[in-house]
Amino acid sequence: RLISLLLLGCAIGAESSAQQALKMNQPCLYFVPVPLSSVPLSIFRSKFHACKLRKARALNAIQRGSVVQMQSRIISEDECSRDEDKIMIAQTRAWVKEMIVELNLCPFARTPFQKDTVRYSISNAQKEKELIDDILQEACKLLDDDPEETATTLLLAPYWADALEDWSELGYFLEEEIFDKEDDPLLEGRVGIAFFHPNWTFNEMDNNDPIHFERRAPIPTISLLRKDDIGVYVQDALEKGIILSKKVQDDNEVTLRKYGYDKLERKMSQIKQLQSKRATEH
Repeated sequence: RLISLLLLGCAIGAESSAQQALKMNQPCLYFVPVPLSSVPLSIFRSKFHACKLRKARALNAIQRGSVVQMQSRIISEDECSRDEDKIMIAQTRAWVKEMIVELNLCPFARTPFQKDTVRYSISNAQKEKELIDDILQEACKLLDDDPEETATTLLLAPYWADALEDWSELGYFLEEEIFDKEDDPLLEGRVGIAFFHPNWTFNEMDNNDPIHFERRAPIPTISLLRKDDIGVYVQDALEKGIILSKKVQDDNEVTLRKYGYDKLERKMSQIKQLQSKRATEH
C-alpha cells in the first residue's frame, strides 16, 4: 500500500530528484494546463494520451511566450469568500494537525504545518480531465513558488463524484505516468503526489482496519510536495541502513492499531463536523 501522508510515498527515489529548475526560459508558472487547440480529447483512447496532449499544448504555448487567459477553477485559501469553502479548509487544517502531525504519521509534516507553509486550495473541477489539469497547474505553481513560503500543497477536490476506485486509479496513474518520470517535460520528476479520500479502503484489509486512516481525509485531497525537500531525510536514513518509508510504515501501523478504528473514526467525525465559526478563525 502507499503509506505516505503528505507524500511520504515519494521519499523513495527522492535522492535522484535533485535536478535544476525547468529547462526553459519561461518559469512554469506560465503553464496553463488547458486545451490550446480544438482537437477533442475524446479522440484519445487513454488518459495517458489525453494528458500528453494537454502537456504538449501547454509546452507549445510556453515556448511561444504566450499566456492563455482563463477563469481558473482553483480557489486559494486567501480567495475563499463562501462559508463552505472556509469550512473545508478549516477541516483540512484540523486533519493535518490532529491526524497527521499529532499522531506523527508523516515525519515531514510537522515543520511545514508549524511554519504555515502549506498551501490550501480548492478545485471546482467536476470532470476527471479538469481535475488533472488543476493538479498539473498546482504542481507547476509549487515549483515556481519560494520554498520558504510554500513547502507543500493540499488541493481539495470536493466535487469529485466518481467512485473511490476511480479516485485511487487516477492517483496511481498520475504517479506512475507523470510524477515519477524524471524525463517528464513539465515536472521532471521533481514533485511527489498522493491521493486521500474520506472512504479510502485498502483492498487487502478488513473494512474496520485502522490502517485505512493512513489515506483518509475529510475531503478528497491531493497532496503535492517537492521531492528535494525530503531527500536529506531519505539520505540520512540510508546512511544508517534504514529504509525510511518502511520504518514509517511500521511505526504508523503500531500507532494506528494502538488507537484503534473506533477512536480514529470518532476523531475524523469531529473534524468533519467543524462549523463556520471555526472556519472563520483561520
